[in-house]
Amino acid sequence: MSLRSFLTLSFYLKVASTHALKISTIAPSLTTKPPARRADESPIPTFTFGPSYDYLPVGVTYPEPSGTKIQIYPTGVYEGVPEDGITIAFGPKLREQIESIRSQKCKTQQGEDCRHALSTAFSQTDISTHLKRYFILLAWAIGIALGGLIAQYYLMQDTAMPEQIKFRLGDLSQIKSLAGAPTFAVVSNSDGDATPTTLTPQQPTTSTATSFISMETLKADKDGHKAGDIAYHIPKKTAERIQNFLDMTGLEETQKKCKGQSLKGSDPTRECAERILRHAMDLSDTGPANLLALAQSNIPGEPAAGKAIGFPIPDITLDDFLAFIQVYRRFFEAKKPAPKDGQEWDPIICYKSAVGLTIALHAVASAGQGLQDIYIDKNDLVNDFKVEKLACPNDLVCLSQDCQGQKPDTVFLTDQVIGETRYSRTPICIIPETYGCRCEYVNFAYVYESSRKYMDAQYEFLEWLAEKAEEGPDSDTEEDSEDDSEE
Repeated sequence: MSLRSFLTLSFYLKVASTHALKISTIAPSLTTKPPARRADESPIPTFTFGPSYDYLPVGVTYPEPSGTKIQIYPTGVYEGVPEDGITIAFGPKLREQIESIRSQKCKTQQGEDCRHALSTAFSQTDISTHLKRYFILLAWAIGIALGGLIAQYYLMQDTAMPEQIKFRLGDLSQIKSLAGAPTFAVVSNSDGDATPTTLTPQQPTTSTATSFISMETLKADKDGHKAGDIAYHIPKKTAERIQNFLDMTGLEETQKKCKGQSLKGSDPTRECAERILRHAMDLSDTGPANLLALAQSNIPGEPAAGKAIGFPIPDITLDDFLAFIQVYRRFFEAKKPAPKDGQEWDPIICYKSAVGLTIALHAVASAGQGLQDIYIDKNDLVNDFKVEKLACPNDLVCLSQDCQGQKPDTVFLTDQVIGETRYSRTPICIIPETYGCRCEYVNFAYVYESSRKYMDAQYEFLEWLAEKAEEGPDSDTEEDSEDDSEE
C-alpha cells in the first residue's frame, strides 16, 4: 500500500468514526449476556450454545456403542476436525448412569455438585482418547472441557439423555479455545436474559498403575524364531490398552488398506505406510500416559560419536526414507520444552518412536493375534543406524520444495503468491526427507494497486462524509422530516 493510500484510509476511518459518534443510532438487542468476570477483571473464555436442535444429528444413524462406552463419528484418523463436525454416541449403561446422577444430585437444584458429578462422569470415559483422532495436541484438555459442556447441554434441555450429540465445526473451534482454562462460562444464544453458567473443569482421577514393557534378544532358536531376533513382552492390561487405543484411532481401516501387502522396507504402498506412520506417532507421542513405558534396563544410552544406536529399529520406509526418522523428528519437535538447535538425541523419544512403530506394524500385519508377545526377525531391522541421521538440515525454508511445510496460495484479484502452514501448531517440513524438521515461515505483504478513478471516487466519498460530519445529526432528522411531510 502506498503512503498516499495509507493516509487516505486513515483519514477515512477517522472521519467515519467521528460521524458515527455524532449520529444517534438504535443498537440491535443482544441475544447473549456477557460472561461474568474474575476478580482481576480478565475475561473468562466463553462457549455459546446455538439452538438446541443444532446438536441433534439429522438424517444419519450411527451404531450405538456398548455399555458405558462412547464412540465419536466419523471414525478414522484426521489431520483436523471434519468439516461436518463430530457426533458423539453414548452407550446405554452410560446414559443410565447419567440419569441416575441427575436424579440424585440435581433433583432439587443444578448447583456445582450436580454439574461436577455429571461432567466427571463424561470426562472419565475414553472421550479424550477418541479426540486424539482429530486433535493431535490438547486432546486431554479438550476432552475435559467437552465433558463439562455435554453435561451443561443435558441440564439445559431438561430431557432424557440423548443417544447422540453433534458438535459442529464452529462449536469445536470454541471448545478448542477453552482447553486448559481453569474456568469458563457457558451461555445460550436462545436465552439472552439468562445468567451465564461458570464451569470449573477438574481432572478425573485414575488408578491405572504403570506396567513396563520388556525387550530381549533371543539367545537361541525358540518357537520358530531365530537367535538374534527381538522379542517384546507386553503385560496383558497394557496390551489391552494399546489395542483399544489403536482401535479408536482407525486400526481396522488401516488393516484394510494394507491387506495383502508386505510391510518391509519400501514394499507397502504410500497410503499404507502413511497410516502406519500415523499409528506409530499416536502411540509414541499422543497416547495415554505410560502406554509405552519400557523397562529401565532396556532404555538405550547415548552412543559414542560415530557409533550405532543400540536399539532395534524396524526397516520400513516412506518414499525410500526411513519411517523411524520421521516418527522421531515429529515427536522430538513437539517435546516441551522444545529441544535446542543441534540437539538430536533423546533416549526416551528414541525408544518410544521405535516401539510405537514396531507395535503399529505388528498390529496391522497380524490382525487378531494379540500384542502381548511381539517378535521381530533380525533381518527386518536397520543395521548400524547412527544418531547423525536424525539431524535436520540447517536453514530450511517452509515454502521450498525440499520442505513444503507451507502451502502456496494466491491473493484474490492480484494472483500474488502467499502461503499458509500445513500444520497450525508450528512450521515444520512434511516431505519424507525433512519430515518433522523446523522451517522458516515465509511472510508475504498484501499489496493492491488501485486505479486513479477508484481513488478519485474515494476522495469524493470522503468529502461527503466530512460534510455530513460538520452538519451534525440534526440535519439528517430535518431532511427526513421534510421528506415525510412531502409524502
